Amino acid sequence: MDNLPVSDSRTDIVSSNDKSLTDDASIMSADKEHASDAILSADSIHTIDNKTSTAAFRGSGTLLAEKGQFADNGTLKGEIHFVENVPCSILSTFDVMKSSTLSDKTVEPDAVLSVASDYDVGSATRPTDKPSFTDFEEHQLCHVNSEEMDIQIVDYIKDQKKNNSEITHEDELQLTINFCKAKIRSNMEKDLIKIPKKELRHLMNKVIECSLELDRLREESNDPAKRAKWKNILISNGHILALQAISGRNPYCEVCLTTIWRVLQRYRRCEECGMRLHEKCIDGIMRRCVATKLHHSSFEICLDICMEQKLSDQDYKCAECRIPLKFGSTSVEEPRLCDYNGFYYCTRCHWNDQCIIPARIVHNWDFQKYKVCRASKQLLVLIERRPIFDIVKLNPSLPKFVDKLNRIDKLRKNIIFMKCYFICCKNARKLRILQYLNHRQHFVDNSNLYSLSDLRDLMEDRLIPEIEQIFTVFFNHITKECEICQGNGFFCEICSDEKKQQMSIESIPRELRNLRACLLCSMVKSVEQFEMDGCDNCERYLGMKGDEEKVSECTSSNFDGLIAAMIPDESWVCKWQKINRKARGIYAVSVSGTLPSHIVQDLKSQNIRYKPHMRDMTKNS
Repeated sequence: MDNLPVSDSRTDIVSSNDKSLTDDASIMSADKEHASDAILSADSIHTIDNKTSTAAFRGSGTLLAEKGQFADNGTLKGEIHFVENVPCSILSTFDVMKSSTLSDKTVEPDAVLSVASDYDVGSATRPTDKPSFTDFEEHQLCHVNSEEMDIQIVDYIKDQKKNNSEITHEDELQLTINFCKAKIRSNMEKDLIKIPKKELRHLMNKVIECSLELDRLREESNDPAKRAKWKNILISNGHILALQAISGRNPYCEVCLTTIWRVLQRYRRCEECGMRLHEKCIDGIMRRCVATKLHHSSFEICLDICMEQKLSDQDYKCAECRIPLKFGSTSVEEPRLCDYNGFYYCTRCHWNDQCIIPARIVHNWDFQKYKVCRASKQLLVLIERRPIFDIVKLNPSLPKFVDKLNRIDKLRKNIIFMKCYFICCKNARKLRILQYLNHRQHFVDNSNLYSLSDLRDLMEDRLIPEIEQIFTVFFNHITKECEICQGNGFFCEICSDEKKQQMSIESIPRELRNLRACLLCSMVKSVEQFEMDGCDNCERYLGMKGDEEKVSECTSSNFDGLIAAMIPDESWVCKWQKINRKARGIYAVSVSGTLPSHIVQDLKSQNIRYKPHMRDMTKNS
């Protein structure tokens, strides 16, 4: 969107309202600086920023252009209309995830206005004869009867337009915000009557929705690249519909179920979920974009194997478009079961697409494809490469029966330890060695989470060979090719001098779990070594040898960095050990923890100085 027209009479618009409305607007602007301006006008196209508004704004945008042409300033040419003459922002109704905190309480006005900014925006439905929802359950939970309130806002904006025909989209947003805030305050201050929960929720969501839209408009007005990007994009029901080129295959329209002849017909594709449709069919969109669910913080993938539902539970209607269903029919009324959510759909909303089901993979290790509705397929395609499945946590017994999971888990844990070497190595950074995992970046961040794509590749024997090859590259860099990484290694304390060698990557996870540092001198050894020999420097003072409880009290597993025993003897580490009269070995740079008070008293009786969190200058005699 190019330079958005800003009305010179913005002040007149606000001042034309009563004084209480102006006061409310000024109070709220102090509470929330970014909450200003709101609702759609016929002078601008309704768009949503992918990073900001798509994450929280869940409206059912219906602003359309008859011919889709734009003027030089980025506004639409020709007639722009609204569904039932109601602006897009007005048609959207929302659920708030934390609204239970206000359900049974008398809320003070200031508390209501301050809590609005803390609420999460939920899913939206359109209060028309054709409700918009993804499945039957959401339809039951998300319906809010707020038509009367929306009509009041529409009438209020119409009255303002009569007084000033130059009202812009930003002006409408601001007017809506002011109207909602004034209504909240006035209704609550009248004899302290509690506002109904649904009405209060709707008003607060209006403020949040319009504020987000206003922020997006301000950001785009200062960014030419974003204005150019959104110039040919329409928003409807959460779908970000981009105009497509005339070349390529001819897909099916998901609204009218006919072929889209690209050379002859203009068609659009949702940049989020991939929905394709004729431009003339945008009015008929019923399905809300599934990407809006993913962007919400409360989104959870269904991990229950859905059993077949009774058609009577859906009132014998399609779970999406709500047309009647009956068995034995060969027309659009034939019920089709979605294996992902267990609901029945008509043939328009269920094309017998087949996908792997996350719940069946997690619980049964079943990768067979099952029939799902269009909305479920789009959702599963969107999450295919998202690392959201902690298999060990979701099904702890599964690794016992699937050897592949154990093997890949071991490889991933070793890669996490290797990353510590690469972070400290300038050669590794120069080589960008971690880019070997650029298609599976979550393998570098943790060793627990998997995506559907990872699990499918693991089942089809593609994942382990790929990761083993990358592991070999990493291992060779650390142990053979890079002197910096070799210098960061340390020697095994258990092996004799003849067998002393650099610790292998394979043994790092096991060894690091057992390493502890002496709280008095910071020497690092394994728990077994402390119990068997005590501390090489402090045994005469601490007496840890053979005492498991004393080892637990006098050592810590929380330490940062290691000073390795190095050769030749003239190295700085050996000089440090000689100056401090320390036994040769491995030392921690810093250790977190303190000795128990009774041990500190024993040290004082032996004239040993001890300061918590500091390495002691204990002398060996």
